[in-house]
Amino acid sequence: MNVEHPDKICDGTLAFLDVETTGLMGKQPSITEIAVVAVGRRHFLTFSNNPSAYTKLPRVMSKLVSVINPAKSISPTASLITGLNPANVAAQPTFAEFYQTLHSFLLNLIQPVTLIAHNGLQFDFPILKTEMARCGNPDLPATFFCCDSLKLFRLLDNLLLADMEKKRAYFRTFNNNQNVLTSVTLFSSPVSASSAAFSSSTSEAVVQKDDDLVDLPKNSVEMSSSLNCNLQGEIIRYSFAGTESYKLHHTLIDSRWYPNASRKLNFDSNIENDQLSPKKDSPKAKIRLEGICGDSTSLFATFRYSLKDLYLRMFGDKLQMAHCAENDCIALLRCALMYGEEFLSQSLNNSIPFNSIPYNI
Repeated sequence: MNVEHPDKICDGTLAFLDVETTGLMGKQPSITEIAVVAVGRRHFLTFSNNPSAYTKLPRVMSKLVSVINPAKSISPTASLITGLNPANVAAQPTFAEFYQTLHSFLLNLIQPVTLIAHNGLQFDFPILKTEMARCGNPDLPATFFCCDSLKLFRLLDNLLLADMEKKRAYFRTFNNNQNVLTSVTLFSSPVSASSAAFSSSTSEAVVQKDDDLVDLPKNSVEMSSSLNCNLQGEIIRYSFAGTESYKLHHTLIDSRWYPNASRKLNFDSNIENDQLSPKKDSPKAKIRLEGICGDSTSLFATFRYSLKDLYLRMFGDKLQMAHCAENDCIALLRCALMYGEEFLSQSLNNSIPFNSIPYNI
């Protein structure tokens, strides 16, 4: 997938935002908790290329977290989900009392700032702007932008799907080439963070339908029986002229990498400069694309994109203490790091000015 050169996107900050509220959007909710976890773009990019990005967080982060007294009732459903109720928020500051702290924190971040929230365009951003308007200052400087990570992750997967199709077409061209890839084998075993060595005897992946991957009612969409998808990631083996190199891949079999990966495989560049091609003296051989060929277009349409489902798909663990604002920000940051430079570049390409966000009225 094409992304901007890192030097063009490193200045500025990604600020992951989450708000908890008194209720749903139709009820004119007020904020009961807010968290902002900010990471410099350059640090985000550097850290995402490090194998430790799978298990650790960037060392340099700025965080602001506060429970807010909404000065109004909290719905029983919201209390059940967030654990916040009138009794335990009573001594906390109101948003008006907290606003100057938030405003100062945001202005002290390295500009420009991209605020990132999951389903933010429908929820977090309008609610935040409305609360700010109640304090008499609804706008931020023109250097503040917003990006909805729910839409962004879907976009990234669509781009990855297109990239996967390019790879499949590229592999097929080896049939008419002296520089032939001998095999591409997908393994079935999920990969843990501690995996460092891979056995060449591992069996090839077997297709399994998993209803947890469906974003619609269970019987609405079926995954293609010709694709395999394990929740925790898979290994793909490239064999060139009898030598094997192992690359650790995410579930989507392309450019999201787990630990021990030395570099990302970017077909948009490698096809042109022949970096992927085997040595010139490689013998002809027939390609086998076990686990990759098939109707891949149905795969992404069936993925769920709630934060808890994204987290489960990427890390194989349930998101602990969901709807705790700080935890949700950290989880969103971890998911973003798995996409690395692609996430950073596309978040900038698909952001809008904060001041263009409508009010929740």
